[in-house]
Amino acid sequence: MTPWEILTQIKTTLATIPGTATCKIGLEQNITPDQYPLIRILPTRMQPRDDVGDRALLEVTVYFGAALLEVDSGGLEAVYANLFSLEEAIRQAVLF
Repeated sequence: MTPWEILTQIKTTLATIPGTATCKIGLEQNITPDQYPLIRILPTRMQPRDDVGDRALLEVTVYFGAALLEVDSGGLEAVYANLFSLEEAIRQAVLF
């Protein structure tokens, strides 16, 4: 499986988390409020497996967030509770 196929598989898996508005590979500028709650997958390191250059290890950083100014969400405590729930859902999803 190529690195891009792995990233795409991670994206497809994380995009199914309930309540996620957008899930993309990469971190773009000018994220708008309608993109929240969001998940972004960034490849951070590829480590060769051997001298031939086959890629065996792909590390990613997963950014996630929610709009912090959601007045109807029940206040800031509810926003943080939702963020921790999203984090747990991400952790469970990537254990494939």
